[in-house]
Amino acid sequence: MKRKILIVLLILIPILTVTLIYIINKQNIPVFKENVKDVLKHTESETASETISVTPTPILPPTISELMTELESGVQSVDEERLFLLIEEESALGYYSNLVLANRYDNENKDGSMYYWVALELYYN
Repeated sequence: MKRKILIVLLILIPILTVTLIYIINKQNIPVFKENVKDVLKHTESETASETISVTPTPILPPTISELMTELESGVQSVDEERLFLLIEEESALGYYSNLVLANRYDNENKDGSMYYWVALELYYN
């Protein structure tokens, strides 16, 4: 009885290993064999022709006329990130950018007093 079991196992083990190897190799084969080379050639030609710029676009500070029109009209015309560039600048641009930010915060019922104080510090008497 033991001998029959041993013979069956000796026959089954190689068969099972061969089927396992076949299944593993079958899963690694691409579905569309004939199109793989065409796809690789196509993607290589695309990447060679297309150049992607990785440098970020610089944020330009607002002009005095933009700041004045926003203060006069109350309509938001300048992005906040452009205003934050000028917050600590000791010039008219810094003064007006702080006033614009303070005005925006006051319109949103937030505390904008910090920007008023900074604007007063930047203003020359």
